[in-house]
Amino acid sequence: MVINAKNVTVTGKKAEQKLYRHHSGFPGGLKELAYKDVMAQTPEKIITHAVNGMLPKNNTRKFRMSRLKVFEGPEHPYAPNIFQQVDINQMK
Repeated sequence: MVINAKNVTVTGKKAEQKLYRHHSGFPGGLKELAYKDVMAQTPEKIITHAVNGMLPKNNTRKFRMSRLKVFEGPEHPYAPNIFQQVDINQMK
């Protein structure tokens, strides 16, 4: 589960230069969106796309991606299911 997807930052000129491409399947159907446009519309897609690219390209990827939950802000419907909060700073 990932929360606060709207707070993702990138270094350098990636915000202006990074492109997200997809194809509709029709001739001339290549669509390109800049990072800053995707971030303004749906910041969850940036995390989802990054994780999807890191997973192995086999039959288990679809199942693993179905378990990933990404939320734009700190609010999420799974708060009652969390029994233990882990603080990363205390683990060091």
